[in-house]
Amino acid sequence: MIISVKDVKGEDGVSEIIGTILVLAITVALFSTVFAYIQYIPPATVPEQVTISPSVSLDGADHVLYLNLTENTGSIIARSSTFLMVFIDGREYPTSIASLPMTGPSYSSQKDFGPGDTINWESTFAGITVQDNATFYALLFYKPSSQTLWRSQTFSADEVSIVSAYFYPSPLVPGSQYEIVVDVFTLDLPLLKVSANLTTLYNVTTNVTMPQYIVTGNSVTLVYSSTAPDAIPKSASAVIYVQCGPSTSSSIIQLS
Repeated sequence: MIISVKDVKGEDGVSEIIGTILVLAITVALFSTVFAYIQYIPPATVPEQVTISPSVSLDGADHVLYLNLTENTGSIIARSSTFLMVFIDGREYPTSIASLPMTGPSYSSQKDFGPGDTINWESTFAGITVQDNATFYALLFYKPSSQTLWRSQTFSADEVSIVSAYFYPSPLVPGSQYEIVVDVFTLDLPLLKVSANLTTLYNVTTNVTMPQYIVTGNSVTLVYSSTAPDAIPKSASAVIYVQCGPSTSSSIIQLS
């Protein structure tokens, strides 16, 4: 059989068309596969954002630690997916907040934790006592996004510190009223005692107890009011003594 040149060229043309169609088909199939895969990729989890106001207190007599967390603003999160992790002396005590007492707008549903809600935790829930020298911190963990929503500072159970101490008016005016103001941070408010030694101001032994004026969380403002002497010594000062259980702190305020 004799094959003409014309016939060969015709068959080559058909082969090229079939090859092109196959390439297009493969390309479309690959594109469809990739497109379908992309469509089924789960969307990225959007991080939750909350602002938390904590309140920490310690009953030194019974060695019970209390922690209250209030969400001020932010996301509404599922309680069953959120965990409060309390670390005491390096040991972890995790608790689902779904099992904790709660007050606030979400109380009726008991499913969510959102703005205005407060959860309450105490160390007795974990069956532990907190020693006077214990250190601890806490964090709020949201499981779906593996996200730490909030973390506290590290506290010491016997911590007591003078945040600020001052007097006014400054300078003192002989024979006029004045006030000494002391701001203190403590975890065990019932055991807090603050006094001021004013011996160098009055030239006679003078120790006064400073009464509490404002209590906000773990911060306490104490104010002592009196009348300055008619003559104010050049070396006059007020020595502030703070005691909370076994812990003490002191500060000196120069009055002249």
